[in-house]
Amino acid sequence: MKGPIVVDNVKFWYTDGILFIEIINKDQSTRLSKLYLEKYLLAIEDLCEGKITPFCIDLRNAVGTYSIEAAKLFSNERTLKNIRIAEAFISHKIGIKLSINSFKRIYDAHIPYEIFDTKEQALAYCNSYVTNLPPRQT
Repeated sequence: MKGPIVVDNVKFWYTDGILFIEIINKDQSTRLSKLYLEKYLLAIEDLCEGKITPFCIDLRNAVGTYSIEAAKLFSNERTLKNIRIAEAFISHKIGIKLSINSFKRIYDAHIPYEIFDTKEQALAYCNSYVTNLPPRQT
């Protein structure tokens, strides 16, 4: 395991070829901004070291939303485009699921993703990508 790196209310760690992101936020008025996203990107770059990686994003303890500016940055950021092979989101909240589906459809349609109710389901999805990763170009 590499990490964890904690930035504000988000914990990042890398284990067995998967980047885990856990967001713990109880404040409904929280809005993800570009400034915070830039900090998160630094943590992701440090943990993934340029390796093609599936992301497992746990939103079970998250509320709030994101700015359009942050959404555009997240979907267009070069480093993320080069390392994210797939995303597994974990949430049982319909509002979070609708937000993810909208974001992915509008801003980030090229990265495969699924939304799961349990961490076990999300982990199985991520592992299907880890075992099928292409060899790294040197």
